Amino acid sequence: LNLNPYLATTSGAGGTAKKPVQTSSGWSTKPIDLDMLGLMNAKLALNVGQLELRKLKIGKSHMIVTLNGGNLTADLDPITLYNGSGKAEFKASGRGHTARIASTARFNGLQIKPFLTDMLGIDRIEGTGAVNLDVSGAGASPNAIMHALGGKGAIIFKNGSIRGVDLAAVANTIQSALSGSATAADASTKFTEMGGTFTITKGVMTTKDFRLLSPFIRMAGAGNVNLGEQTIDFVVEPKAVASIKGQGGQQNVAGIGVPFRIQGKWSNPHYSPDLSGVATDILKSLTSKSSGSSKGLLQNFLGGSSQSNGTGKTSNPVDALKGLFGGGN
Repeated sequence: LNLNPYLATTSGAGGTAKKPVQTSSGWSTKPIDLDMLGLMNAKLALNVGQLELRKLKIGKSHMIVTLNGGNLTADLDPITLYNGSGKAEFKASGRGHTARIASTARFNGLQIKPFLTDMLGIDRIEGTGAVNLDVSGAGASPNAIMHALGGKGAIIFKNGSIRGVDLAAVANTIQSALSGSATAADASTKFTEMGGTFTITKGVMTTKDFRLLSPFIRMAGAGNVNLGEQTIDFVVEPKAVASIKGQGGQQNVAGIGVPFRIQGKWSNPHYSPDLSGVATDILKSLTSKSSGSSKGLLQNFLGGSSQSNGTGKTSNPVDALKGLFGGGN
């Protein structure tokens, strides 16, 4: 069942369809006409092999659809979505030039990459996810609705990866953050779990409890995803999970976090290190009794080891640290 042909553009004077207005990027500004919802009142039970709505492809599902006074309510239970399963409710109404939509959804086992690609145009995240959504919005076009969207939800992705950045490398050494080697096109960050809860206000999704977990990295984050403008402004702090073998056996080494800012269009975000708090983290690690060898920690942090400086003396990582931050004796 393809619903797209029925999402017609509005008509101008004399019944001539207005020329759709398209933006060079982002959501379509083509007007949405839901007047057809008022053509009849009905209650339908449908078993659908596949349902197409815009770019979203819903798999085999059972639907109860109610049309009453120009309002549509669709209960989908069960519903199959990108190899995941769950249930959802969708409501729509259109009077005048304003379309109103509302949706609640609960899914498990969702294949994240194709879902986010068709839903939001994001193709950098892979994995399997659980999604809870409760959103609503109103507007004359998809662009207007996305800018007016409000609601809340939670997303948890498992056993996947983020293409375009190696956050474990960023957390391991400052050089990788400064040189940009951790943000190459072929870089990636594997994770066992990633996600958090969020709220949406006027098209801006905000989270304060984002987390990413893997055998090599722990990361916390907070920030905004502007659904209307398709942009992201996020600050995350990855910390490497490392261990060393000493005389006392295996020991955990405290990771030095390098805060990272993710900004720009979500189709091509930019990653940049925020080094303002790095010096404080170094001092904390140096004074921590559980951090293992301070000398070894500094060597790992600076990406080097004790080497001759050409004068017959061995260079000390502490001296290198002084030079890095412009310190003297």
